[in-house]
Amino acid sequence: MEMKGWEEIERNDYATTWNHRLIKCVDDFGDVYYQFAEVYYDEENKPHSYTSVCMVSETVEGMQQIANRLLAATTQPVLDEKEM
Repeated sequence: MEMKGWEEIERNDYATTWNHRLIKCVDDFGDVYYQFAEVYYDEENKPHSYTSVCMVSETVEGMQQIANRLLAATTQPVLDEKEM
């Protein structure tokens, strides 16, 4: 499987795969909203958790990479917060 736009990071003695995605959320009033998130995947490439996107970089080029990843996330199917 090609993992375009995905990143792999090392954590302790295991590797995890993540990418930026759009997540559909529902607030306490039933209103739907969407957020960008860093989504983490298990060994079977199923999303299992997410966190807020860190939009900080030491360089302009780093910020451009983040912007490109966020733009790429809009071309992927939206994930549902309830399913993670």
